[in-house]
Amino acid sequence: MFRIFIITSFIFFSLKTYAIDKYGDIIERYNIEDVEYIVTQEATYQEVLKIDPITKERISIIRVFGFGRFAKECEMIEEKPIIFAGVKEYYFAGGWPDPTYITMFDIEGNKLGISPDWEYAEQFCKFY
Repeated sequence: MFRIFIITSFIFFSLKTYAIDKYGDIIERYNIEDVEYIVTQEATYQEVLKIDPITKERISIIRVFGFGRFAKECEMIEEKPIIFAGVKEYYFAGGWPDPTYITMFDIEGNKLGISPDWEYAEQFCKFY
């Protein structure tokens, strides 16, 4: 009986650890236009995931140094919603500069532009 308990416990905790390693820790959830998005903290980056409403599958949109916010809309940009995040750029021979601006992405993960800071972005965008 004790052996069955040990084996069952091992399997349970192995599966639980695997799920955490696979998806990271969820740090934020958003429901935008009836679609769920989650932001996870991985070991060295944050990831924005879209949850498929039918299959509940997690679909990766972008991996960034630091997630910022979702914007409902921004002047002069057609895409909605917009993801704001800090991106860590790397030099070709190694090393990186500190991120000095905020990068904007569409919901497919395509880069739309940059903003020097939040004060600038708030002049032109409406945030959730």
